[in-house]
This record gives sequence, C-alpha cells and structure tokens, in this order.
Amino acid sequence: MAGKSTMDQTWKLYQQGFSFGLFVCGSVFMFATWFSPVMAPEVYGSAIYAIPAEVWAFGVVLAATMSLYGIYKNGRSRWSPLWRVGGYLLHLVIFLALAIMSIDAAFASHMAIYAVFFFSTHMVMFIWVNLGDVYRVFRS
Repeated sequence: MAGKSTMDQTWKLYQQGFSFGLFVCGSVFMFATWFSPVMAPEVYGSAIYAIPAEVWAFGVVLAATMSLYGIYKNGRSRWSPLWRVGGYLLHLVIFLALAIMSIDAAFASHMAIYAVFFFSTHMVMFIWVNLGDVYRVFRS
C-alpha cells in the first residue's frame, strides 16, 4: 500500500502548470527542428551546437513527462514523489548545462541568465518540496 502523498494542492497545480508548459515548449521545439535549424552557435555556443537540437528537446520533454507522471500518480503510488524529483533533477541538469555550455557564445548572456535565475531556481524549489514528500511517504 502506498503512503499517502501530502503534496499541497496549490503546489500540485503550480508544478503541473510549469511542467506542462515545459512539455509543450519542448514538443514545439522538437517539432521545429524537423523544418529548420533552431539552435545557432552564436546564440547557444559551439558546445551546445555540437549536440543535436533534438536531443535537447527530447531531454526537456522526457523530464517534463517524468514530472507530470509523478504529479498524476500523486498518492496512488509510493514512487510518485521520486518520479517528480527525477524529472526536476533532469530539468536542473539540462538548464545548468545550457547555461554553462553557452559561455563562449556571443549572445548567450540572456539565455544563460534566464536558465540559471528562472528555470534552475524553480527546479531547486520543486526538488526541495518534493524531497519533503519523499521523506513523508517513505517514513510511513
């Protein structure tokens, strides 16, 4: 029997909306890569450009799917908090990699600042909240 998740409903809705937005953006980005080049080395840097855009988009979609699955299964599976934490950790790695690997790009400062101060802070906050849920679920 799974322990009951104690994730607050407002946190659930906030994380659900944020993850769904990332899922849609990642899906649209992946779709756009089929028709035109979407990652210029001047904006993203040569290190990021060396990795195909589809890989970046797939990582964002995969992480969002993991998080959304954990939110969907909330309380019905003892593993649901771990799905959420795993998805947010993958997002955190992706966004920090984007920020760090874009250092050599001419126009990367805006993207790097946004990746670090907006996306990464959200992911750290979500990980912190969900680690509390992991503790509560596995303690019982």
